[in-house]
Amino acid sequence: MQGVDIQQGWSSTTLAAAAGAGALAGAVVVYLYYIQNRQQNAPSIVIVEPVAAAEGTSAKDKDKERENKKKWSNRKKRRSRSSMSKDDSGIEHLALKELLDGTPVADAVPSERKLVVIEANEVLDHAIMKLHDNSITAAPVVDLEKREYLGLFSTLDLAAYLLSLRHSAGDYPSRLPEVPVSSLVNFSKATPFESVLQTQPLSALMTLFANGVQRVMVKSDQQICNIISQTDVLNFLLMHREALGGSIRQSKAKLSLREWGMMEGHPFRTVTTEARVADALPHLFHVVAVAIVDATGKLLGDLSTNNLKSLSQYDVEKRLDDPVTLMGDMNCVCVRVTATLDEVVSKVVNGKKQRVWVLDRHDVPITLITHLDIIK
Repeated sequence: MQGVDIQQGWSSTTLAAAAGAGALAGAVVVYLYYIQNRQQNAPSIVIVEPVAAAEGTSAKDKDKERENKKKWSNRKKRRSRSSMSKDDSGIEHLALKELLDGTPVADAVPSERKLVVIEANEVLDHAIMKLHDNSITAAPVVDLEKREYLGLFSTLDLAAYLLSLRHSAGDYPSRLPEVPVSSLVNFSKATPFESVLQTQPLSALMTLFANGVQRVMVKSDQQICNIISQTDVLNFLLMHREALGGSIRQSKAKLSLREWGMMEGHPFRTVTTEARVADALPHLFHVVAVAIVDATGKLLGDLSTNNLKSLSQYDVEKRLDDPVTLMGDMNCVCVRVTATLDEVVSKVVNGKKQRVWVLDRHDVPITLITHLDIIK
């Protein structure tokens, strides 16, 4: 960190006089000076410590001296912590930048993953089954005749379509209409179709993720070969956490979520266990997930658009009329306000969850943290 030249014009006579005056009053003089011919031309800090009280000093002066020494000791500790924090942050940021700039996108795509595509003429029910059977929440839609990709279809698009049907007909459909999935690509206006080359660095993804894009298509020689998500990048960073400075990260491992500045989180809405899925569905366009709580406000589970992939052609009416507890995730990940970031990351990754709820001591949700929050 570049130093600041304070009182550079002080003469040696002035400094000696100041130090002498400080000794009499038990004060501390701290000044900066430049060392001639120093390689980096950086200022050095010269510290003049309090001078011990002379014999015959009054009890009042001795008390004042002890007080000044205590202040001096605390000031040195604060300066040391501040300097270390800034230096560590700089090292971590540099290490992270080097890792992201030096790693091709292809390295962060899970090796076992195979690209799942939906043909443009497949009906909605078949598209949902494909998402469900492959445990995914979105897939690219391809027009085989034109040999081109039309975009992404996700569970969020499904939710948007169901709400549009309710708006136009006054209620949700009893069966899923047999419409081609090509007509529902990015129906929610929240499933953009972005792509990067597999040889590009991971840093190319970060701007897209920061703007809310959850998944990005990966290309090889201009042909789409796979897909990468925020979750994949987070898992990759965790696998290479030592490259980010293991000793530094250990020093920060005990910092709480509040100390990391992550308590703002996301707004959320709540529904009780008596609510139907149909009642909670409209909320999913305003929040990441809806909290399912009991009568006292205690968190029991949550519901997101991801849960909609369990719908099928013939039970839409019944499933939407079910209590939210039957479709929601009743085994969501939760932590206390005092949790550390490492605890949160471990729970999210090990539990293969998209988010973690932060609860107060009464198990009432305060906020939720997503993969994007952790990546940021």
